[in-house]
Amino acid sequence: MTSHQNFIAGRFVAPATDAAIEVRNPATGRVFTAVPAATEAEAVAAVEAAAAAQKAWGKLPSIQRGDALRRLATAILRSIESVRFLLQSPLRNRSAMIRT
Repeated sequence: MTSHQNFIAGRFVAPATDAAIEVRNPATGRVFTAVPAATEAEAVAAVEAAAAAQKAWGKLPSIQRGDALRRLATAILRSIESVRFLLQSPLRNRSAMIRT
């Protein structure tokens, strides 16, 4: 199983403990990965960073926010096979629903 880190304030951070939470595919019940069981301090840091990022995001002109969202959609489409594998369900014609 892959080891993961927390993503806080725009960077990956090693978890404070080795505790992990198993992530299961809801369709099969099989464990497909594990994520760090964040401590309270890590959770607070993540929430504070997200709140600060939201304020900065809100100050951007709408055209810049739109461009960023289009780049995100393009990156998701490039990774659609990985998404399909993780979900283990058909995603027929879903990529056509996202306009870039």
